[in-house]
Amino acid sequence: MGGDEERPRGHGQAAGIHLDFARGSRFACPQCGIAGCPTYDSEDKTWRHLNFFQHEAYLHARVPRVTCKGCGIKQVSVPWVRSDSGFTLLFDALVMAMVQAMPVAVVARMFDEWDTRLWRVIHHYVEAARDRADHSEVTSVALDETASRRGHNYVSLFVDLVCRRVLFVAEGKDAGTVDAFAKSLPSRKRGIWRPMAAIPRPSPRCIDMSPAFIPTGHVWMAPGSQGFFHVSASKTNCSHVYGLEARRKTAGPDGFRGSRSDQARGVALPHDP
Repeated sequence: MGGDEERPRGHGQAAGIHLDFARGSRFACPQCGIAGCPTYDSEDKTWRHLNFFQHEAYLHARVPRVTCKGCGIKQVSVPWVRSDSGFTLLFDALVMAMVQAMPVAVVARMFDEWDTRLWRVIHHYVEAARDRADHSEVTSVALDETASRRGHNYVSLFVDLVCRRVLFVAEGKDAGTVDAFAKSLPSRKRGIWRPMAAIPRPSPRCIDMSPAFIPTGHVWMAPGSQGFFHVSASKTNCSHVYGLEARRKTAGPDGFRGSRSDQARGVALPHDP
């Protein structure tokens, strides 16, 4: 294929690169790979490319369809774009690099694109990466919720404690997020979700003490450890109760027992039987 480049004529103009193929060219069948298939017809297509300085750049090409004796009429795949995408692979790569450091809406404004188009790019590569991931060797999982935006909007994070990587993110902070995590793993990769009887020495887990995470139909791997914050809170509550019990024998005025702060709050502890 040959190409020629249009130079932008001023600020805000788009740069175009036009690609074409010579008349009588033959191509390989995109389905079976047989070479030398004659051209049946072609279709004009356009893809957004990396900016040329401050100007938007586009690739324009005639994409041929070939006639294959075994497969019929098939459209040739071009090497600079993935199937059914309006962006080139280099543009996809730039978007994926930028969304790791800034919100998608900001990236969309910088490129003057709809954020929904960028989200389709992100979902494609995230799902492709998840399909290639193998979680069968995961032995320790931690999960907790965090706020995703202002208001009561939360997401739950599932993290591999050994490799220090995020395994799954689900909207919400209840037992349904655990179900979603389990269903997201292919059966051949659910190394940590086997039945309890099938695991002679269950692996440890770390789970938030929130009651919303506990009632789930999935069997966890082993007795779990709790988050430091929740353990500290439980320790503080136990210490307070122990302190109140220790002061029960200290008589106060008006039949109250306890410290002056307890008396000021009107906390009355019963006498020993």
